[in-house]
Amino acid sequence: MNAENDELLGAALVEPLLSLFAGLPDVLCWVKDAELRTVWVNPTVAYYVNMREEDIIGKTDMEIYPEELAINFEKDDRYVIRTGEGIVGKTELLVNRFGTVEWRKITKLPVLGKNGKVIGTTGISVPFDNAEESLPDEYQAFSRIIEFARENLHKRIGVSDLAAFAGMSESTLNRRFRVILQYNPQQLLAQLRVAKACQLLQESVLNVSEIAERCGYDSPAAFARAFKKVKHTTPRGFRAARKAG
Repeated sequence: MNAENDELLGAALVEPLLSLFAGLPDVLCWVKDAELRTVWVNPTVAYYVNMREEDIIGKTDMEIYPEELAINFEKDDRYVIRTGEGIVGKTELLVNRFGTVEWRKITKLPVLGKNGKVIGTTGISVPFDNAEESLPDEYQAFSRIIEFARENLHKRIGVSDLAAFAGMSESTLNRRFRVILQYNPQQLLAQLRVAKACQLLQESVLNVSEIAERCGYDSPAAFARAFKKVKHTTPRGFRAARKAG
């Protein structure tokens, strides 16, 4: 840890408070520097992204999350750094390590150095207690669409299937996804497929071809390409690393 990051952690949260966040199982908490590199995460973040804590440190969101999620996360961080203003209670969708979809409330705040300059950001993410009851109305319909997608990946469903389920045109579905999630339905399906693949690679004895079929990929080669784009390793490499770790 360099001197700048020592200052960052000292300015962000005192050590006892970091320890408190480390022990909260449903709460994601993190600290990033001004270059958006991760300086600290609690164990829950590591669990959700299926990485070791030490492997997350020094990485940006682009190296940890699917691109469509990382773009939005970094956009918010850059806003906080540029303006010095926090983002409080924003609703975001998170697809966890095993494909379960969660709606969460996000707060991001600037971290100020000794000279008063913003030197990084810190954030916390907490789940809605009861998604169907607590979510704003415009998000509840998306919960049903996403659950339909998650349950039918093996059928190789596409955007047209989601639109038919939702009772709207594909263009309307795309537009609403952009407004609510800031990415499109095809990107959501890609996230769900990779997350389910991670689960099967860790928990099953299915071979790569069988996993590709269950996750709705056209072929094992298509599965390998899509998986490596998000996880930066092959399905076989991912499975071997998890067995070794």
